[in-house]
Amino acid sequence: MVGLGFDLTTKSIKVVKVVNFHREKVTRNAFINCAEVYELGSGSWRVLNVDDIVQEVYVSDEAIISMYNHNDGVFHWHSLPNDRGRGVDTDYVFGELVLSFDISTELFQLTLLPERYTEFTHFWSFRECHLALLGDSLAAIFSLCEENHTTIEVWVMKKDFNCLVKAGESFSSYRWSQEFTVELPPPLYTCITVGFWNKNELLIWTNVQPFDFRSRGRGTPLLYDMVTKQARDLQISGEPNFLY
Repeated sequence: MVGLGFDLTTKSIKVVKVVNFHREKVTRNAFINCAEVYELGSGSWRVLNVDDIVQEVYVSDEAIISMYNHNDGVFHWHSLPNDRGRGVDTDYVFGELVLSFDISTELFQLTLLPERYTEFTHFWSFRECHLALLGDSLAAIFSLCEENHTTIEVWVMKKDFNCLVKAGESFSSYRWSQEFTVELPPPLYTCITVGFWNKNELLIWTNVQPFDFRSRGRGTPLLYDMVTKQARDLQISGEPNFLY
């Protein structure tokens, strides 16, 4: 996992990476996570002293959803719990979370996604989460798809030092607040939401196949106004599979 951000204190640009290593001859907790940070102009990477928070995250070698909040200088990754190294099949592990890294303090924090999304259920045909910015805050946009319609839920992460929420073996000072719920009628139900175009409009891809990221390029990008409940075509033309 890699993140890029601006240190609001030192006014410098930093790159952070989290990688994992497999420890031979170890059957329990075989994977160990390590983190390094590179400050532009320093000429070298610096190893971070990470605690158990980072060890609770599964570090994938595939691309993952992430978002940098330039308002507070915090980088966020949509992550899974690190149960694969414990011999647990992560396809059946729920309790997804957000790993956050403060570019200035160089500290990590875990926050569980809203319980409604992390619980196992057969109610939805498929579901997907994207991170975006809504105003000054990080937002999680959930596309919850059923057989004939899609429900879009927008949750905003808010700092609350008076409310410490259990997140794995640690505690988070963030909490989630549900801001919007949108029901998309046919023919928009085969879609996913990837972010905000502006305060009221969502950028969505229609005609996508569940769990097939490649189908996004073959879909149609639309803007859906949450106030007027109207969709408009962006009228983007070109080679298929070009947009991701």
